[in-house]
Amino acid sequence: MNNQSQFRQTASPADIQTPSDGAPSGRIRRGRVLRDTAVGDGLIFVDGDTYPFQLERFWRSEVAPRVNMAVDVEFGSDGRIASIRAVPGAQLFGDHTAQALDVAQSAARKMASEFNQRGAPALQQAIRRIGGSKIIAVCVLVLGWYSLHFLVINLDALGKLSLTFHDVLKVLNSGILSGDFTALLQAQSANPLAAQAAGWYGFMAFIAAVTPLITPFLKDRRLQLADAAPLLVLGLVALVAYLQVRTAIHGAQSALGQLGAGDAADTRQLGEQVRQGIASAVSVGLGTYASLIASLYLAAGGYLRFHREARRMAV
Repeated sequence: MNNQSQFRQTASPADIQTPSDGAPSGRIRRGRVLRDTAVGDGLIFVDGDTYPFQLERFWRSEVAPRVNMAVDVEFGSDGRIASIRAVPGAQLFGDHTAQALDVAQSAARKMASEFNQRGAPALQQAIRRIGGSKIIAVCVLVLGWYSLHFLVINLDALGKLSLTFHDVLKVLNSGILSGDFTALLQAQSANPLAAQAAGWYGFMAFIAAVTPLITPFLKDRRLQLADAAPLLVLGLVALVAYLQVRTAIHGAQSALGQLGAGDAADTRQLGEQVRQGIASAVSVGLGTYASLIASLYLAAGGYLRFHREARRMAV
């Protein structure tokens, strides 16, 4: 009681309302409660200044002030506190959301400004160094490998099965062509290939696709020939697929011979029929043509650049 009496003697009502120099006047400002009114007068913080207040005179909300509560402080035309109200939760959430959006927008503008100053010129220089035609060729290659139909298999009554180049890599990695159907039997989805991985074949194809974008930055002129990597991958995949199919046919022929299903001539004839059936059932799609044309273009461009650099160095 003595402390409260001493405070009230030293702080008159006028002193309690009077803000410090530079305080806002005639408007509502956002503040925060530093001390509640449980014992004596409260204290709020507004724009870097502290203001004492009395609950009965200035508080205009149904809930009592709490420490760290956000409040709207109304100042009169004379610069003194007129009223204090607690900020509703929904309004406070909206304010915080708006503040977060402002911060995000400021960060985005700053990043955009830094990109325009540093990133954009560097990106433009990289594009000029790689070359627009090569970038287009790589995009066509990626489209042909991962989006367009690479092979179309006619299954007669079951319809047609379309495979992308990436699907073909999954087939090679699973060992299905060589007669290993474990991956298909263990698949839990309706599309067995969806659960399969391309493995090293997929990694090799990815490296080959991005290699033409890297070679312009390499100093060794011989590495310009690495632009032929996509073409080499196509050839390697075709070779592996042929060997796996051939192995499967030879395995079937050997099994028939051991069972005594026919003589050697009949076995060879059956193998030839299987090859003809596969050839008639499988056709190439648009992805094959797109990726082959892009691969040939990249390989030819790499060779021409290598040849041109070799002639320049010779001179």
